Amino acid sequence: MNTYQLDQDSGKLTGVVRVEFTVVYRTDAWDLGTLRQQIVDAIVTRFKDISTAGGYQTDLGTRVFLGRTTEPVESECPALNIWDTDEDNARRLNRIHEHRLKIQAFVYQAGSTVAGGAYVRKAVADIFKAIGVDVTWGGLALDTEPS
Repeated sequence: MNTYQLDQDSGKLTGVVRVEFTVVYRTDAWDLGTLRQQIVDAIVTRFKDISTAGGYQTDLGTRVFLGRTTEPVESECPALNIWDTDEDNARRLNRIHEHRLKIQAFVYQAGSTVAGGAYVRKAVADIFKAIGVDVTWGGLALDTEPS
């Protein structure tokens, strides 16, 4: 979902870009909630490391939210809001369940000039770079796949 809009009168760009990816992991039948939370925590921590000082193109990591239900106000942008959404655990190997957890990362950019579009593209690239640091999230998952 890319829903940013350019106001023709002011030249300001406002809106949101959604980046989706899927984290694949396995659990014992009775250990679902614990590992899922650890993975989400690892994602938030990694995304908070996105900074130009850390070798990224943006400082998107300065405003990372988890499951925020309201859009950031202009003074909070740019910002990143992360949601863990659907989970598919169709594969079962004895007591071991393989899960596919969908993650949505929303990049918010508001009140900027047309150059904000370039910022958003850099921010999305930074998200994928951060994922690529370790697609197992410190050994918690088997893999991470783009959606």
